[in-house]
Parts: sequence; structure tokens; C-alpha cells
Amino acid sequence: MDQILTNKLNTLIKSIKDSLTDINSSGKKGKGLEKAVKESRDIVTQVLEQQLGGVSLEEQINISQIPDDDWIITAQHIIDVINDPFVPVNRYDTYFLQLFTYLKSTDTDTLVNNMSYSLKKIEQERLDDFELLIQMLEQYKTGGDCDCGKNDFSFLNERASVLKRHCYDFLWVFKHLDDYSSKRTFCAVLMNWTDLQTEALISVRSLFKKYFEADIFSDGRNELFIDVGAHDGETIEGFVTVYGTEYQKIIAYEVSGDSISKLNGKIDELKFHDVIVLRKSVGSVNGKVAFKEEEDDVTLIGVAPKENKEEWLDAVRIDDEKETPTFIKIGATGNEKDVITGCRKTIKKHSPKLAICLHHSYSNIWRIPSMIYEIKPDYKLYMRYYGGHILPTDYVLYCKPANQSQK
Repeated sequence: MDQILTNKLNTLIKSIKDSLTDINSSGKKGKGLEKAVKESRDIVTQVLEQQLGGVSLEEQINISQIPDDDWIITAQHIIDVINDPFVPVNRYDTYFLQLFTYLKSTDTDTLVNNMSYSLKKIEQERLDDFELLIQMLEQYKTGGDCDCGKNDFSFLNERASVLKRHCYDFLWVFKHLDDYSSKRTFCAVLMNWTDLQTEALISVRSLFKKYFEADIFSDGRNELFIDVGAHDGETIEGFVTVYGTEYQKIIAYEVSGDSISKLNGKIDELKFHDVIVLRKSVGSVNGKVAFKEEEDDVTLIGVAPKENKEEWLDAVRIDDEKETPTFIKIGATGNEKDVITGCRKTIKKHSPKLAICLHHSYSNIWRIPSMIYEIKPDYKLYMRYYGGHILPTDYVLYCKPANQSQK
């Protein structure tokens, strides 16, 4: 695609993005503006199909079903794929390209049927693994239900929809990961989603501590480390185990009162210095957020109902806090996107190291790398896996500043 056409498409995509911002911010639901967005989407889609050789993006990725915000990212990724075609140079590239081709050429119903076959095979041949899978699906609730008694396996439909709609986004992520350990990890997660394959997850499991990959971030001295979602202090303990106590300061954000009690106890027991514990919700806005806490489970509600039976927490953005971090870990249990939105300025200006948990949502695996790239395109992106072999859990995106190649 020549540069003139690329620029025209990017301009049109930006106008769609601006229109959506206008609709969302002003509450304007005029049919004229929404109609203009749809017409512009259709124009961009038609041009992309032509540039891809006359394919149907509806058949390949069900493009009309992709929500507007996600469609913008997908369209940009397809432009990247057209302008910089993926050419495999080794068997890992070839294997991923085969997966990409399978996803874009297989309809959603067939994907679900193939997944169902794999699930039944696990039930018949490895009952212990099957029962563990059901337990984990109930625990993590990534998307869709799983109820054997009612023969409800809607989580397969959710997986298939994500795999189908976002295969071009997956190709973009694969191209932008900086090493083959990351590419193999990414591919293993997608293979498990696709056919419940377990061997690949076993083969890519990292030997390092979660969030602290010495091969990526070898030196943690003099860090101002911000831990978003500090829980009971396991992450902070891991940081000190890997990097020692020559850090500058640690700031821990946590919303659960029970977890904070355990966190403070661990800090006292292990005598960690300069650790500040804040019971605040971290996200994209400042203000107050309502929450309910039952045992060790905290549910953030947002704006509380008028009867105000819920408790309140301070909600903050990292961009507005006084400290300038050198390393940010984000394990916000599904709130990762909002946390990143609330530290855009910090990322853009100061380029802190980033370690971001991805497994709380299917969409995180492609959306979070895209967000980081849009904010700071010179970051090097890595992915590592720390979970078990049945269901992909505990996989982390690492973002390494370009000026820290030796650290």
C-alpha cells in the first residue's frame, strides 16, 4: 500500500476515533454521527479488503461484529500487516502462521465444534485434568460459563469469537514481541485457547519469579517500584528476593483490607525498608469509588447507589501521584486497561519498566500491547508464562525501555 493511501486511511480512522470520543463524552446519540461512523468503517473495510487481494474480512474475522473501539485497533493492525507482510524465517514463525491461517479461514461454529471435541477427549482420557479445568474456569471466570451438568460450555463460544475476530491483532503482537521466548509463550496461550492443548504451556513455563524476569530486567537497584494490586505482599517479597534491598522505595496499592493486614504483617516480619502501603483504587480517574468486601474478595462498583450502603475508597491515577516510578507492576484483576490509561503521561515522559498481568481478560493479550505501543512505540515487548498446563493463567507482558538495553 503506498504512503498516500496509508495516510488517507489513517486520517479516516482518526476521524472515526474523534467521532466516537465526541459521542461518548457528550452523550450525543444522533443518528447522523453514528451513521457517519458506520459509513466510514465500511469505506476503510472495503479498501483493506482490496489491498488484501479481494478477501472478505467479514468471512475472515467477522469484522462487522467488532465493537468500534476494538475495530480501530484491528484496522490499524491490518494496515501494518499489509505494509509490512509477515515472512516466516524459522519453524516458530511457520507454526504461528499456520495458526493464523487456520483461525482466519475457519468459521466460528467450526472452531467451537473442534474445541468441544478436544474437551470431550480430555474428559474421556484425562478425567483429573478435566475436573481441574472445570474448577479453574469457575475460579478465573475469564469469559463464558462452564457447567457440565447443564451441558453449558459457553466459554468455548467466547474463546472462538475472540480468536476469530482478532487473528490479525494476534499476528501484529507476534511480530512486535522482541524475542522467541515471548513468541513461543504467546503462541502456546493461543494454542490452548484454540484446541485446549496442554503440552505447549508446559514447555514455555518460565523458571523465574512472576513479574521479575532477570533475563529482561537484570538490575533492580535504586528502583522506585510501584505495585498496583499488591495483595498480601507476595509480589514485593519476590522483588526483594530477586533484586535485594538496594531499592529506593516501594509504593503498594491495594483495596482489600484483609490483604493489607497480611501485607503489613509481611513487611514487618521481613523488615523491608521504605515501603508505603496505600488503600486506594488505581485507575483512569481521581475521586471516590464504592466497593463491597466479602472475606478476601473485593468488588469495585464505581458510582454507589443513592442509599450508599457500600464503603468508599479513594481512586487515583498514577499520573497525578507525587512519586515518579522507575518500575510499575500492574496486577489489577481486570482493571489493567484503566490503570494504563491513568499513567499514560508517566509512561510517555519517564519510560518506567512495566510488568502487566494479562490473563484476567481474553482481550488483554492483544489490547494491552497495542495500548503500550501507541503510548511509547520504542518499548521492547516481551511475554512470559507462569501458570499451569490446563488453563492459561499468570502470563505477563514486560515492557522494556529502549534506553535500558543493558539493565
